[in-house]
Amino acid sequence: MPSIILEAVDSQPVPMGKYPAVVESVDMDTNSQYGEQIRWTFRITDGEYANRKMFAWSAYRPQASERSKARRWYSVLTGTIPSGKFDLADVIGKRCLILVKEQTRADGTVFSKVDDIQPLKPVNTKKPAPQQLAVDDVDGDEQQEDPFA
Repeated sequence: MPSIILEAVDSQPVPMGKYPAVVESVDMDTNSQYGEQIRWTFRITDGEYANRKMFAWSAYRPQASERSKARRWYSVLTGTIPSGKFDLADVIGKRCLILVKEQTRADGTVFSKVDDIQPLKPVNTKKPAPQQLAVDDVDGDEQQEDPFA
């Protein structure tokens, strides 16, 4: 019999909040009860829930208006406003903040999902430049006072 390998994952919901994440994949979901959908897979990168995968879905329409989640998220992730055709594969590997919310199913079980995303604030890794003191033009004839005298 061939091996069947499974991965044990934590099924406890991630509490509502903002989490740094990376886009792992963007795929077409043709088996959705809502018709063709785009499935977004994010992986939380830091903190207590690091490496947990989180999912979101958005409607698939070949023409994405300004209100389209796919177009808005593309803009957040790439920092550009798309015009004409754009490829969602461009967002794979991009980092963002995911906004997670909890929902309750009809059977009472609680689950968490990505409700929206935000850009990560750029981290300033540059040290501030040292301030240079202004030097007044001093005539060579003038004597400066010695502060140590």
